[in-house]
Amino acid sequence: MEGSQEIAREGSMKIFGFPRDNPDAEIATELREASLGLTLEELDNVIAFLQSVQRDFAQASSLRSGAHRHLRDWSRTWRSSDGDLVILYTGQRRGQVPDFEKDGE
Repeated sequence: MEGSQEIAREGSMKIFGFPRDNPDAEIATELREASLGLTLEELDNVIAFLQSVQRDFAQASSLRSGAHRHLRDWSRTWRSSDGDLVILYTGQRRGQVPDFEKDGE
């Protein structure tokens, strides 16, 4: 997994999460690792979502730190019982933690 080793060396990717059992949590917890349990169809969907976000962010004329996209908003098949995947553009230098709080949904 050459690509993941590259990300780890750079140290720029931050992973945050909210607990499923506490829907009122307002502050994200920084995670060391995250696992996604997916079928092949769901994996294809996540890949398409990430590619869509990459295109959106690359084409944005004024992309600011904190810009984000939700899988729940992008996916036609997302259900409220599913977890959400949020891609957050940090615009930060390596090692800085973005100001990431739960948005207004």
